[in-house]
Amino acid sequence: MIAMKQVLIPAAFNPAARTVDFSNVSGFVPARLLAIVNSSARAVIYDPTSFGLGITSISGSVITLQANVAAQGASDRVIAFYDDGKSAATAAMQPALNADGGALSHVTNFPSTQTIAGAVTATDGGAPITGATLPTGGSGLTGWLSAIWSKLSGTLAVSWTGQSVAATQSGAWSVSVSNLPTTQAISATSLPLPSGAATAVNQPVLNADGGSLAHITNFPSTQTVSGSVSVTNLPSTQAVSWSGQTVGVSSLPSLPAGANTIGSVNVANYPASQTVSDTQSAPFSGVVAMTAGTVYGAQRSVGVLCTSSGNVQLQLSDGSGLTLPVAPGWQTFPFAVVQIVAAGTTATASFFNLK
Repeated sequence: MIAMKQVLIPAAFNPAARTVDFSNVSGFVPARLLAIVNSSARAVIYDPTSFGLGITSISGSVITLQANVAAQGASDRVIAFYDDGKSAATAAMQPALNADGGALSHVTNFPSTQTIAGAVTATDGGAPITGATLPTGGSGLTGWLSAIWSKLSGTLAVSWTGQSVAATQSGAWSVSVSNLPTTQAISATSLPLPSGAATAVNQPVLNADGGSLAHITNFPSTQTVSGSVSVTNLPSTQAVSWSGQTVGVSSLPSLPAGANTIGSVNVANYPASQTVSDTQSAPFSGVVAMTAGTVYGAQRSVGVLCTSSGNVQLQLSDGSGLTLPVAPGWQTFPFAVVQIVAAGTTATASFFNLK
């Protein structure tokens, strides 16, 4: 007879004492123990057919192993193979297919289609449906469902407290909003504005009289501003002073006749202050004004009163020529000159032959 095998998990494994406890297995018989394996350590720790892997002693459901398992852990997974003493299943032990095998129920013509029939012994609670009208010709639960479907498939009305507006509503209506002083009108096309609201119609036309507006027609061109500025708390005469500034002679007022005299001049290292004065006198005696390009009789020297610097070309009494640069002011040259040569003279000046 072939016996059935079971896999057991012992209650405890003590590697130090080399014991395996099967107190959790009801009716444990050590003789039916076939093998013990430590799957964590991958080692067989009991095999009755192998030397050194047997049992040294048995105490109730606790066995002591021959194998040295001191290096293994108490929490390792230990599995035992056990013979439960029951015979294996065979055909002789099975109930006959079409015979009464105890509590078994046999279907003789399965898998053919089976007819299932019965009678309803109670209604769906017995209470009639209320709150809706059964459609004409309807009856039972199907009739009530038909009524509900007809409502859902048609146009539904949406309502709230105090108002009722169909889903196809158009036009305008009023909505009352809490915390506002009055009911505000809402239009489907436009919202009304309060009296005097700013609109394009109420704006002044550009370049036209807009009441108190002032229009500038040529802005941003330069604008002319006229008027007067009044300054108070200033004395009539103001003192102005500065240093290091240059004052042009043309900006000074004219002096009265006889007032353009030179005062005293202090000369350093001179024993006393000396007064220097002079007055304009007549031209030199014997001065002959010369015109450029004209030949004159030679004199002792020539004078040049220059107003714009340049060159002066002179023809001397011995027939030789001489060109001299001149600067603005009076200059005297000690040459006997018979002519101011116009072609070589670039300075603007008056020329004089001096005796």
